[in-house]
Amino acid sequence: PPSASSIRFSNGGSCDRPELVKKIRAIKAEIRDSFVAFDRLVGLIDLYTLAATKGMDQAHGILTDLANLATAACGGCEKNKVTFVRAGKEKVGGGSCGIESPASTAEITPGRDSSGGISAVVSVLSLPVTTMDTSSAAGTKMLASYCKLLAVLCRFDDFRNPPSNEGGGVGGMPSPDIAVSSAHDHVLEFNRNGIIPVLHEVTRFALNEVGGNEGGSSGHTSSTTSLELAAAALSATRTLAVNDEIVQALVAVGGLKSARIALVAGVGVGEGAGGAEESKMQQGQLRALTSSSLGLIRNLCGNDEIKTNLCLGTADNNDETSTVLPTIILAMRRYRSDPVVQEHGCATLAAMALRKPANAKKIIDEGGPMEVLTAMRQLPNVVPLQRQGALAVRNISSRLIKMAEAEQSGKVDTSISVGGGTEAIPSVEARDTFLDLGAESVLRDIAGKHQGSVDEAYAALRDLGCQVSMVRYDAESTHASGSRGVRGVAMFGESKARFNPVFEESDALEEAVERL
Repeated sequence: PPSASSIRFSNGGSCDRPELVKKIRAIKAEIRDSFVAFDRLVGLIDLYTLAATKGMDQAHGILTDLANLATAACGGCEKNKVTFVRAGKEKVGGGSCGIESPASTAEITPGRDSSGGISAVVSVLSLPVTTMDTSSAAGTKMLASYCKLLAVLCRFDDFRNPPSNEGGGVGGMPSPDIAVSSAHDHVLEFNRNGIIPVLHEVTRFALNEVGGNEGGSSGHTSSTTSLELAAAALSATRTLAVNDEIVQALVAVGGLKSARIALVAGVGVGEGAGGAEESKMQQGQLRALTSSSLGLIRNLCGNDEIKTNLCLGTADNNDETSTVLPTIILAMRRYRSDPVVQEHGCATLAAMALRKPANAKKIIDEGGPMEVLTAMRQLPNVVPLQRQGALAVRNISSRLIKMAEAEQSGKVDTSISVGGGTEAIPSVEARDTFLDLGAESVLRDIAGKHQGSVDEAYAALRDLGCQVSMVRYDAESTHASGSRGVRGVAMFGESKARFNPVFEESDALEEAVERL
């Protein structure tokens, strides 16, 4: 019988499974890179968007297939993303796709800038959701597919190396084979096309469908597709939150409320309801919804005011403005084996605690340190998680430790301004909290072993007051056993510099020249 590492074909031949997977991926990449029909693709999207507005029955399914084709063609290839975005520009009304095009793009979606792949994506997402047949889930699947396409266009994922026989560009510029990220430019163009309120309406529609299905009115199929749409819309929204201007715009249209609702739904929907089969089928969608909402909250925490409101809540303390921190902790506990949820959870806690001692104190009170260290222990080989976990340890502990030391010495007042007033932060032994939970061994033996997280682990250990030193492997000196020697890195100022600061005349140079 074939082993787990090999595949046997009907003709009697066999192939190594990893090698076969590698070949399949190479073939798919070659087909993707050779795709050139982007003008026709964007033209078809525009055409069937118009057909959907006029009530064509099959339009939603065709638009879904077109989005899947665009996603497959653009994913992992920056050149194709740029070509898709530029496709159809200055060709509207000219029948560039080989079929009759609308005479005016205002006929498709009034007010859009009438050109390019980004405008086509926005026009599909702008279709009135009230006209969609949610019972068949065709419209919901269509919206989810375009949310996924938006996320692909706004995310850099082309990590291929240029061919080894290709040299660099002229004048030290990158060679044409080196992918340059276009994600930021695409985000800005989506923003100029008014995507933020459009995407928020899609998110609201999906979350309302999820809430309505709790009563069992729309059936299981609609519930799973609505969960898929909500996760895709939130994931797309996260890729847009790249600067403070866009973050403020997201908050203005109600993005914070949607993120809260989605996170609560991802953690709590489906527990104790429905059969075991239904819960199992929805588990993946609930996990994706939790991951997407946590990722959005993570990006929104780049704004100091927003992250404080999310962590501490506001004075009125209603459901829409209460702290979201307990729900984040609950999500990390429920999905302990999911590396993406754990990474987003640790990164969110790290962002909340950065430069905010009151937030750090709240995180400790809610049990955040335990969840961070548990995630790092259970997923020791996930380097992004180890990096974010080490950052969380450092951000939560560093300022509280400094404030406690300053309070003991009586040098500073530890009160801070909260909600327009002044509030004293109670003394908390942040160092002891982390060390008692085993933070030192986690940072040394797990996070400190990875190249991608060693710097953050070193900084966290230093802030916790642990003895730590940087070392390097010396390939030249070896022990008797043959293992490579380890030497400490010489830090600046530890040894006296060997140079003479006094200028003295010498004939040594002339003598050396004469000897040549």
